[in-house]
Amino acid sequence: MFFLIGYFIPCRCERELIEKIVQSVWRKVQATFTLLDSSQTFVGVNFRLEQLSSLLAHDANDVRFIGITGMVYDRIFHHFEVHSFLGNIREVSKKDQCGPFFIKKCLRNKKVLLILDDVDDLKQLEVLAGNQSWFGMGSRIMITTRNEGLLVQHGIAASYKMRGLNDCEALELFSLNAFRKEQPEEEFLELTNHFLEYARGLPLVLKTLGSFLHKRGQDAWKSVLDNIHTVPNPTIFNTLKISYDGLEDMEKRVFLDVAFFHKGKCMKQVIPILDNSREVSSSIMIDLLIEKSLLTVEKCIQYDNSAKYFIGMHDLIQEMAWTIVAQESEQPGLRSRLSLPDDIFHIFTTNTGTGAIEGIVLQLPELEEVHWSCEAFSNMHGLRFLEFDNLIISSSPKFLPCSLRIMVWSGYPSKSLPPSFHPRFLTVLRMRQSKLVRLWDGKENFPKLKCIDLSYSNKLITTPDFTGLQNLEELNLGDCTKLVEIHPSIAVLKKLKVLNLRGCESIKSLPSEVEMDALQYLNLFGCSKVKKIPEFSNQMKSLSTLFIRGTAIEKLPSSIEHLVGLTRLSINTCRKEMFVNMKNLKFLGLFGKPRDEWSLVRLIGTRKSDVPCPSLVLSSLYHLRCLEVLQLCYCDLGEGDIPDDIGCLSSLKRLILSGNNFVTLPASIKCLSRLESLWLDECQRLEQLPDLPPNRKLHVNVSDCTSLKRLSDPSNLHDFAFWSVNCITLVEDENWIKTMYSRIAKYATEVLSLSLSLSLSLSLSLI
Repeated sequence: MFFLIGYFIPCRCERELIEKIVQSVWRKVQATFTLLDSSQTFVGVNFRLEQLSSLLAHDANDVRFIGITGMVYDRIFHHFEVHSFLGNIREVSKKDQCGPFFIKKCLRNKKVLLILDDVDDLKQLEVLAGNQSWFGMGSRIMITTRNEGLLVQHGIAASYKMRGLNDCEALELFSLNAFRKEQPEEEFLELTNHFLEYARGLPLVLKTLGSFLHKRGQDAWKSVLDNIHTVPNPTIFNTLKISYDGLEDMEKRVFLDVAFFHKGKCMKQVIPILDNSREVSSSIMIDLLIEKSLLTVEKCIQYDNSAKYFIGMHDLIQEMAWTIVAQESEQPGLRSRLSLPDDIFHIFTTNTGTGAIEGIVLQLPELEEVHWSCEAFSNMHGLRFLEFDNLIISSSPKFLPCSLRIMVWSGYPSKSLPPSFHPRFLTVLRMRQSKLVRLWDGKENFPKLKCIDLSYSNKLITTPDFTGLQNLEELNLGDCTKLVEIHPSIAVLKKLKVLNLRGCESIKSLPSEVEMDALQYLNLFGCSKVKKIPEFSNQMKSLSTLFIRGTAIEKLPSSIEHLVGLTRLSINTCRKEMFVNMKNLKFLGLFGKPRDEWSLVRLIGTRKSDVPCPSLVLSSLYHLRCLEVLQLCYCDLGEGDIPDDIGCLSSLKRLILSGNNFVTLPASIKCLSRLESLWLDECQRLEQLPDLPPNRKLHVNVSDCTSLKRLSDPSNLHDFAFWSVNCITLVEDENWIKTMYSRIAKYATEVLSLSLSLSLSLSLSLI
């Protein structure tokens, strides 16, 4: 405690004295603001400090606010005139009021290192670090927070997201706490690995578990490991739950839904499900949960270089969510969400379902038959989400909750839905591989239903009346092989975007005209008895994908020219100039009969002329400059049938000409600079390849080209991958043989060089 004895002095001297006293007190007080004992070992800190150096930029004469997590204070405070660590602001701010005037007054002209730890509210930042003018040049204000959104709201552009420890760092931290040394005891090594796998790099978990296990025997370690998923450590659970407790009510519901039902799923699929099941716009809530580090987003690059984003979550965060729901009640039937098989089996075998249950997901690893009465559904008046997979139920449900928003039930056991099932809020109905013969009788009004998926339901005979489904956007009846009739009301589904009838081999006819203005995808592949395709209205400008290969359609309607938005087209035949208006096409596939099918035709005594064969006329490809994939397989293309202007397809990546009858290819193929795949397999009359594009990504397949004699320039073969199985004539070409020998020698040299480099590196590491 400091005492100040006051006496009368001139005004200027008084001011100077006060300033000196303040400076003296400040030096004593700020020296007490340290974080931890400097002798303590910090695992993995040095590497992260190196990553931070560019953000800190000690030499820059400005004021910088940096969002960060982690322990770095003791390593950098010596760079600053004043340094202060304000810890646990989340809790402290609930009890004490901060003094912004004091901070502004004392720190305005000083080079300051100020660390604000565990900030969870924007007001805390506004009070403790309002803006750059509060601090002297060279100051660095670092904010640790679980909520990345706070940094953005406060205008902090520079941020560093602290990652979990890598495997080596995790092993070191765990060992320091469990064994008081950097490596585990040999007899504990296997058990240690199990705990490291559980912690997945989280320092809190590694330190807490390591300290708890210190000086305990192997039996105790095994017991903790057995209970680790069912009896959560209170220190770990309570620390992780802090972020959950700070959520709004609807954010908590969305978080728990994701933890129980949607972890690992594609973001694009999950958000509509959450929107429909909760009747809210969940996209912003997902963003907030990501900002608060409760969810993660994992980017996955697809084969076509497009990106998909998947919702992720640390296993311990998910276990925390499971524990929160388990604490709702000791009885599974009184909990809001169920995903553990034992809990779900208990409810359906004891008929203990209640209105508290909002969601059930049972996804078994293998197909399993159960003997349930399904009477438990009769009490689940609050059920919104239901998903069964790999489950065979012996009896048919007589009742389903009308509260359902999402129902996904693979292998549904009944011939139809229960007569009492009138779910006015149902938005998604997926019943793949079901035993349905029909969905329902007569008309039903499902005003919010957007998706029906009955694919692979091989007992389905007819579709329902679609009159009461005016908001339907997706209808998937793929591979319903006994489906005979499509109700004519399908033709006026104005909001339908996806119609998949692939493999519906029993359908004989479709509506004569469709007015599906929103339709984007139409797949009739394998509808082998369909002879006529509907007329397309001039409003169907959204249709981008049309697959009618494998049908009995012999003539395309003239209205196909209305499909100006078409980007993917797969057909059996075409007529001259039908592609003129399809300038946006990216995929075009025209297919005939493979040679093995013609052989089968001849074996059974049918003449080739008796079987429909595509009549392909391509006078020009000039209008198809957006094409990325062109497939003209088994189309009986002869010499000169491929247009000379094929080289104008500047976007083309894949050219598949398998099973045709041309002898040579147009020289302009060399101009296809983006070409990555050229398939010419089974072109048995092909004698010579033209010069090919100099693209190192190019893959060429000339297998079974039995007449191929030579390549124009075999020296270019080193630029691309080449398949040439059963090219019996090509092996007689001396240039070809020399090229192959030189290529083999080159690869052998590269392999030998790589082996030597690896051996040398290993030797040096051993030294």
